[in-house]
Amino acid sequence: MMAAARRKRVALFGGTFDPIHAGHLAAAQAVLEQGLVDEVVFVPAGDPPHKRAVTQATAHARYAMAVLATLKEPRFRVVGWELERAGPSYTVDTVLQASAIDAGVEWYWLIGADAAWGLHTWYEAQRLVTLTRFLVVSREGFDEAGLRAQLASHFAACEGDWVRFVRMPTVVVSSTAVRAACAAGRSPGGLPQCVAAYIARYGLYRERMGDGL
Repeated sequence: MMAAARRKRVALFGGTFDPIHAGHLAAAQAVLEQGLVDEVVFVPAGDPPHKRAVTQATAHARYAMAVLATLKEPRFRVVGWELERAGPSYTVDTVLQASAIDAGVEWYWLIGADAAWGLHTWYEAQRLVTLTRFLVVSREGFDEAGLRAQLASHFAACEGDWVRFVRMPTVVVSSTAVRAACAAGRSPGGLPQCVAAYIARYGLYRERMGDGL
């Protein structure tokens, strides 16, 4: 008998991407190169409940930059699900939407180790960890043992291999640093050239930002 075909594995990568930078792309590339998933779907947040006070570019500008940054990798894709959905962009709703779109896919959620420390504070977190597996991207020197203990203490009832840690090369860049450089009139580093050009064209992250539309 022929073995059953393996289900397609897809990682959902949510975030404000304000803006998307080399660190985001390196994390997504790491899970692909390590054979953990077949595709990475970037999901820019429409109304991020955790970052309403700091998000600066419009949702559509952040979506456009994500599209530009991912064009050269055929295994990357960007969706506007959270932009099209009314209300706060809760991860649990996005995972449910993905499963409804294609129940035959094995869905994962890609998250940085820093963000994973606060996973228990997410909306319907206990339900969320029963709906999808997590790929937690960490760097050398990160307190992986401490984070494992933190997750186990908050999600003790969650059985199975629901979280997996993924190592990636260190990329020294952050969206906060990029925005600060732009606000100061400096050329930001750590960006794909197409994203840097988009920011410059629409004057994003300056005192008076363009809409990027």
